[in-house]
Amino acid sequence: MNRAVLLLRRRLLLHQSFGVRWFSSSSTSETRLIRNIGLVAHIDAGKTTTTERMLYYSGLTASMGEVHEGDTVMDWMAAERERGISITSAAAAIAWRRHRLNLLDTPGHVDFTFEVERSLSVLDGAIVILDGSAGVQAQTLKVWLQADRYQLPRLLYLNKMDKAGASVEGCLESVRRRLSVDTVLQLQLPVFNEEEGGGGGGGNSNQLLGLIDLVTGRLFQWPADHRLSEDGKRFNVEALLPETQEIEGGSKTEAFLEPSIRARLTERLLSGRERLIGQLADADETLTETVVLSDHSADHLAAHLPPPTLHAAIRRCTLSRRAVPLLLGSSYRNIGVQPLLDAVVHYLPSPLEATRARAVREAAKKMMAKDGADEDEALCALAFKSTTDRRLGPLTYLRLYAGRLPVTGQTSVVNVSRGAEMKESSSMEKITRVYRPFADHFADLGKEQQQQHSSFSSSSSFVSLGDIVVVSGLNSVRTGDTLLAEGAVSKQQQSSNLQQVPFAGIDVPEPVYYCALEAPSLSKMRQLEAALEQLTREDPSFQVVLADGEGGSGSGSKDRGAASANQIVVKGMGELHIEVGGGGVLGGNRPRITFYLENSRSSRTA
Repeated sequence: MNRAVLLLRRRLLLHQSFGVRWFSSSSTSETRLIRNIGLVAHIDAGKTTTTERMLYYSGLTASMGEVHEGDTVMDWMAAERERGISITSAAAAIAWRRHRLNLLDTPGHVDFTFEVERSLSVLDGAIVILDGSAGVQAQTLKVWLQADRYQLPRLLYLNKMDKAGASVEGCLESVRRRLSVDTVLQLQLPVFNEEEGGGGGGGNSNQLLGLIDLVTGRLFQWPADHRLSEDGKRFNVEALLPETQEIEGGSKTEAFLEPSIRARLTERLLSGRERLIGQLADADETLTETVVLSDHSADHLAAHLPPPTLHAAIRRCTLSRRAVPLLLGSSYRNIGVQPLLDAVVHYLPSPLEATRARAVREAAKKMMAKDGADEDEALCALAFKSTTDRRLGPLTYLRLYAGRLPVTGQTSVVNVSRGAEMKESSSMEKITRVYRPFADHFADLGKEQQQQHSSFSSSSSFVSLGDIVVVSGLNSVRTGDTLLAEGAVSKQQQSSNLQQVPFAGIDVPEPVYYCALEAPSLSKMRQLEAALEQLTREDPSFQVVLADGEGGSGSGSKDRGAASANQIVVKGMGELHIEVGGGGVLGGNRPRITFYLENSRSSRTA
């Protein structure tokens, strides 16, 4: 079966499952069940592979895509599938343990760092993925610092633990040394196939078979041949400590371990649990009090401290960023993804708990309350991404920080970020439709509400604070703009610079790579300019300078010998950024391009 047929079948499967698994965010109680998280990492650490498993195990997709096969959901662009890398951030919402997880799969290549920046600016938590054989890499450090700026709680996921050279201790050392993290809470221990001599594992005597969960005291074991595990959906679970709770996705079975192996694994569990409790007691006052007031020995606490007590302590340490939990797995081998999803639910914050989101929400409420608006109802949202869909036209990604947004009818909003530079009539726009994003698919929530297709609760007429949605109708809104409901602020405030706006926008990095574009003919010049205008609207890290030969804003091109009357200078984050990002908008009308690297005298023509 050829690749085109496979992609068509996959798209049909997506349509069958898309649009029927969404929560309605109609109340504060349901906002508590939202997790807005991003997957960030160095290139090729396994972000997209991990996301594909999350989509599949949650039931949102009927099959798992593979990066090397070019059929993943999240890498939907042709250039992404051809190159095997993520170029743009992709969004999806999944259901897990009665929570909704709004996922953003971000690029790992340094040229697309702005995609990571604008994604992290609206998220409440992040999963930082490491290659188990490489540890902290260059872009890992970059995304870690970006997450620090937005005060995001994080989980560390040590992926590719099946690779030769993978080392938990080596990665822990690199995390402490390069990321300056004092307390890393290792929540799992790897179980390899050493004891059974590689039986069923293709001869690999050090093959990853399972994980010991230090919190619940359970062993999760997957088949040695991942092709026999029903894509990792079902796995064996054996309690090394007394049973406490069910694990979603696992199969409760009779004891399957030999007594000698069970005894050895239990010894490892107790040793690791004692170490974890000691770390938590040092970082969390509540658990410190529990341990100090206990009359039991450390050995007894390691064996009997209830998992809910540990869950609560880990959550407090994670939300306060006093510690970072570490989980293990091999996403490609379908090992460890379900426990990772459980950790997202247990330890990462809801929109009501996230430090930055809470500060923004309170600032927005105070500003709107001064003008008599109902701060609990009035909308306040940040536009963090713009794109153009062939069928739906211009679309804007919004994160709601206050109030609620109707999913039916039209909603008038004020772009307070640009009110001073735009005419009053231009700063007012109408949201015409509200969508739930799923990579390059969009579910119309208004139609779902009318058809009552919500599978979790009664159909809701509103999307409320904390949610991430896509809307149409906002043709003038740019990345980083703040939107308020009509009437939430006075006209006097709209005409001012609005110093009280609770957002400072999104930082756009300075370009390091330049190229001169020359239209193939004068008749194509207008088309080129229109394409570049769309490009800069969708990606502000692209900068366009008209090379009119008169200096001013075009002086950057003059320094590089590009001040021809028919040339336009484009600045970006790298050659790949300009080549791939620009190619997506310019399409088949490829202009003549000359590339220039910042602080370099060399150039080349493409």
